[in-house]
Amino acid sequence: MEWLIGKIIGIFFIIFIGYATTKIGWIQPIATKSLNKILLNIALPSLILYTITHQDMREGIWLLIYWVLGALTVVYAASTLIGRLLTKLCRVEDNDCGIYTYSLTYTNNSFLGLPVAQIIFGTASEGFFLMVIGSILSMFLMFSIGIMTLTQNHGRKRTLKETLNLMLNVPVCTALLGVVLLLLNVQLPAVVNDILSLLGSMVAPLSMLIIGVQLARSHARGVFREIRYYGVAVLRLIAIPGILYILLTLLHAPPLATAILVLTAAMPSAVAVVVFAEEYGKNAELAAGIVFITTLFSIITLPVALTLMTPLFNG
Repeated sequence: MEWLIGKIIGIFFIIFIGYATTKIGWIQPIATKSLNKILLNIALPSLILYTITHQDMREGIWLLIYWVLGALTVVYAASTLIGRLLTKLCRVEDNDCGIYTYSLTYTNNSFLGLPVAQIIFGTASEGFFLMVIGSILSMFLMFSIGIMTLTQNHGRKRTLKETLNLMLNVPVCTALLGVVLLLLNVQLPAVVNDILSLLGSMVAPLSMLIIGVQLARSHARGVFREIRYYGVAVLRLIAIPGILYILLTLLHAPPLATAILVLTAAMPSAVAVVVFAEEYGKNAELAAGIVFITTLFSIITLPVALTLMTPLFNG
């Protein structure tokens, strides 16, 4: 238990460093875009490729992969339906419905989930490998169906080329390359592995710094007055992962798959909702507020979830 608490403290201490250094001016807000590009296009793809190509595909791992992919697909579909139903019941403005639904459905699996899994399980582990597999599915859905959900009631329709460009981003293409290499049993040269490992090691600290910078940039005073944000936080951080844990336990899912699925569901809302809201002319301030509140409260809920799931980590 102590090792887990120590790792959790380390994770959020780096977030605090990002927050504090932004507030005192050491990190300029304009640098966030550059940090994001380094994370998404260099560090994260390196880590994904290194992890996939180093995985020992024993017979039992396929069952875990099926559980993770199948359950996540159901969770995303159910969360989307719940989001749409709640926005109607709460009489949310049409232009904001997509943002609430997207925020309830997709989690910050790449920026926060993967670094947390990397720290807890280690890079060369089945736990982190399963988290990567789940992240690949998440990225595909976030950049395709997710954008369609976010931009519902939006007049402009995307062409097939635009949709493919969104889906085939660098992390996804790298993951697909890694899967091909894995299936063909191709071994990368030692020098390439060393480079990938070194670059991939930046993911955890860089992700935590970026989240800290984003928290420092948010207008917290106004955000705390919006009651609906708290409703999203309760659903996103407590209700959805809690219900998922109960269902997986009743279905006797493999312990490690259960841990990965609940960990994914327990993450705060995806930062991508802010980026897409700005790109497609939606309420970016609303999106930023939801991300801020869910990320802030995850500092409390995530350690609790990780502590409760400790017995599953070695399953």
